[in-house]
Amino acid sequence: MKRSSAVAVRGDLVRVAIFAIVGLLVIALLAVQLSGTRFSGEEVYGASFHDVSGLRPGDEVRVAGVRVGAVEDIAFADGVPRVTFTVDRSLPMTDDVHATVRYKNLLGDRFLELSAQGGATGRMAPGETIPVARTAPAADLDALLGGFQPLFQGLQPDQVNQLSQELITVLQGQGGTVQGLLGHIGELTNSLADRDQVIGDLVTNLNQVLGTVDQHDQEFAVALTQLSDLMSGLAADRQALGSSLQEVATMAGSFTDLLEQARPPLRSAVDEFGRTIANVNAGKDELEFNLNELVDFYTRGSRIGAYGTFTNAYLCGLQIKLTGPDGNTIYTPWIDSNSGSERCGDGQ
Repeated sequence: MKRSSAVAVRGDLVRVAIFAIVGLLVIALLAVQLSGTRFSGEEVYGASFHDVSGLRPGDEVRVAGVRVGAVEDIAFADGVPRVTFTVDRSLPMTDDVHATVRYKNLLGDRFLELSAQGGATGRMAPGETIPVARTAPAADLDALLGGFQPLFQGLQPDQVNQLSQELITVLQGQGGTVQGLLGHIGELTNSLADRDQVIGDLVTNLNQVLGTVDQHDQEFAVALTQLSDLMSGLAADRQALGSSLQEVATMAGSFTDLLEQARPPLRSAVDEFGRTIANVNAGKDELEFNLNELVDFYTRGSRIGAYGTFTNAYLCGLQIKLTGPDGNTIYTPWIDSNSGSERCGDGQ
C-alpha cells in the first residue's frame, strides 16, 4: 500500500516538473523574441546622420524588411549624431551601403534601414562608420502634415490616417506611387470641390469686409482706442462698479419683496377694473349719448353764467332727472335757492 502511494506521488512530481520545464522554455523563447537577442555572431558598425530624431537604442535594423540587428547606442561624434548598431555576421556590409531612418508606424516609432546602392568595391570593416553622405534622416512628418492642414479639415479621421500612412509609404520608398497617392487625394477632396461656390462667396464677402475696414481704418483705430480707454476706465472704477452692482442687487431684492406684497391687492384691483370695463362696454351707447349731451349742456351753462347787457340769468331751482336700475325715470326733489331774492319770487 505504501509502495503504491510513493509511486503515485513520484508520478505527480514528474508531471509538475515537466509542466514547469515547458513553461520556462516558453518564457525564455518569449524573452528572446521580445528582446531581439540573436545567437548567431554579430558585427558592430556605425552611421553618422544630420538628424536622428525619434530613433532610440533597441530599435530594429532592417534589410529589405528583414530584421538583421538592432541599434545599440546614439551619441555625438565629430559634431554630428553617430548611431552604433549591430548586424548579423552573415550579412555582407559593402562600402556602398546606405543607412536611412524610416517610420515604423504612425505612432512615431522608427527603425534603421540598410540598403546597397550598387557599385561596391569592397566590404566595410567591423566598427567602420557609414559617412553622412550615405545616410538620410526620416521625413519630417510634422512639417509635411502641417502643410496638408487645410485639406485635413475637410476629411474624416479615418481618411486622415489612411492619407498619412500613404504619405509615409510613398516618401519612404516602401511601395505605392505618387500617382496613386495623388489619385487618392483627389477622391478625398471631392467634398471640398462640391463646396467651391460657398468657398468663393465666403472669400468674396471677406474681401468686401476687409475693403470696408481698410477704407475706414482711421475710424476703426479711433474706435479701438476709445474702447481701450473705456475698458481702462471701467477697470479703474471696478470698486465703485462692484459696490453699485451690490446696491442694484439689494434694490432688486427690495423691489421683488414689494411686488410680492402688492400682488394680491393689485390682482384684485385688476379683476375689479376688468368688470368695470365690461359694464362700461355694455353701456357704451348710453355713455356716448350722455357725453354728447354733456357737451351741449356745458355750452348752455356757459351762456347762463355769462354776464352782459343783453341778458341776465339766475339759477333759482334745480331738479335732476335720472334713470333707475329698473329703467324707470326718477326725478329728484326741487332744490330751491331759498335766498329770499325778489328775482326768484312768484311771477318773476
